[in-house]
Amino acid sequence: MSHKRPIPASQVSDSTVVGRAVFTAADAAAVRTAAGSAATTLGGSWSRPDPATIGEGATFIDSNDLSEQVSSGVAPSSGVVASGWMRRLPTGLGAGRAGFAGTVPRVYAETLPLSGYTIGNVTLAAMWTWDGTVTGGFGEFATLGQRDDATRGIHLVYVTNGSNTDLVAYTNGTAAVLLTSVNLLGGAVGPHSLAIAPVDAVDASGHKWRFSYDGSTVADKVMGTTYVAPSATDALGLGARPDGVLYLNGRAIELAVWGSLLSNANILALATLPATPTYELPESASTGAAAIRVQACRYDPIMSATTMPARGVGKAITIASGVTKVTL
Repeated sequence: MSHKRPIPASQVSDSTVVGRAVFTAADAAAVRTAAGSAATTLGGSWSRPDPATIGEGATFIDSNDLSEQVSSGVAPSSGVVASGWMRRLPTGLGAGRAGFAGTVPRVYAETLPLSGYTIGNVTLAAMWTWDGTVTGGFGEFATLGQRDDATRGIHLVYVTNGSNTDLVAYTNGTAAVLLTSVNLLGGAVGPHSLAIAPVDAVDASGHKWRFSYDGSTVADKVMGTTYVAPSATDALGLGARPDGVLYLNGRAIELAVWGSLLSNANILALATLPATPTYELPESASTGAAAIRVQACRYDPIMSATTMPARGVGKAITIASGVTKVTL
């Protein structure tokens, strides 16, 4: 009869890698040595094995950002840190499924070189949970562009419309309603995912937003303006506009950006929530690795309450005052 070794409590914490954004080759070798007979897999996130199949103590290293995960040996369980794939953190092991919480769950990075994300050359996906309400009429939950208005880039916002709430995308100071009354949709309160890209129509209708929300059929919505790309010194934000004025009533989970227009099939896949929530955007061999990927599960509040690493950002993500990390 086999017996699983319990994971020491000292090695389990609900926090994330902060001290280093990447592992070196020597680090990876040390991980393999420390793992002993436990399996180690290196590859894109889509090649990560099932934790219950590969067994307790196996490690997975994401080849695109060299972040490391450790298998608990059991399937993911809601709210349980030591289940599914856990994150290797400077202060122990943290949950692989986590979100940013707080009155204003704002994390952001400013003065970033984002000017390459032009029309036809950017796809953004975000995941979050929503409580179904909006404070002050506007609740911005994902930003790639100007930090304190919607003049450049992509701004994704819940906007109240009478007693209901619409899903809106802004660029060039102009709102385009993607979906009306999303607060009345089934599952309005809970996890959500949106994948969106600005596209240039082949007809006279002008620039459009191509998107899917929670796995809805991929659709194009006329912007009513011309898309303006972010500048070489703009910002990204998750959970709120980078300046914190407009914010999500919920928990921010993940933001990913590709420097290309993904296919409709990939946009749909990124926006489709699985029956059992994984709280993770389904980066795949088809989408390729996102150029930017900000994940709440990489936040280590024990190591640093104010910063965390993210793929492709080139600087630490700032964690606003009052933001906490919760296991999902």
